[in-house]
Amino acid sequence: MNNIFLKNINALNIKNPALAQKLQNYVPTALPQLVQENGVYNFLYKDALIHNKINPLAEAKEIFSMAVNTPVSIHLIYGLGLGYLFQVTSLNSKGTVILYEPDLNVMWVAFTLVDFSNDILKKNVYISDSYDEISKVIYEHSGMQNSPQLLSLPSQRACDEKTFDELVLKLQNLIGSYSLDLKYTKQKFYPKMKIYLHLVQSMHITLSS
Repeated sequence: MNNIFLKNINALNIKNPALAQKLQNYVPTALPQLVQENGVYNFLYKDALIHNKINPLAEAKEIFSMAVNTPVSIHLIYGLGLGYLFQVTSLNSKGTVILYEPDLNVMWVAFTLVDFSNDILKKNVYISDSYDEISKVIYEHSGMQNSPQLLSLPSQRACDEKTFDELVLKLQNLIGSYSLDLKYTKQKFYPKMKIYLHLVQSMHITLSS
């Protein structure tokens, strides 16, 4: 293991020990190839370039610029690649950043090439290869006025269209379920709380009299 990989693993071990252990023991079944053209680094994977071949950083900035960015925003990144979009989002997001990379081949190789340790250690950043884990984070951070914003690269969506479409469907179901929970809370819990507060106020008035 090289120094970059160890830095990333040590940082990840603080945030997601199970994933860190999984990556340490992982043996890649397919290796994304690092390519460079005109000074631009890219991944060639499954016969396709993951990032924009001309300016991957500009591509990442453009994608992030289209997202709403407030302290309650949830920026869900699909796919790591070489980390352009992840690092742009980590640097600029005012809200919660969730990186979902279901392909450990990509994450393992990227962790050997790019130092993500500072990004990983940020309090608002979460990383996982598991939908169940990211859905839990989304659920915990969602509220009345926010829902996850899915940030992804066109090439990554095309590379594994089935997985991406399944993710979108799951998110739609999750957000719908959460909306129902909020509706239930508003309809069932709030009225009871109002009654409780009214009783407390009445008791306070009686005791003060």
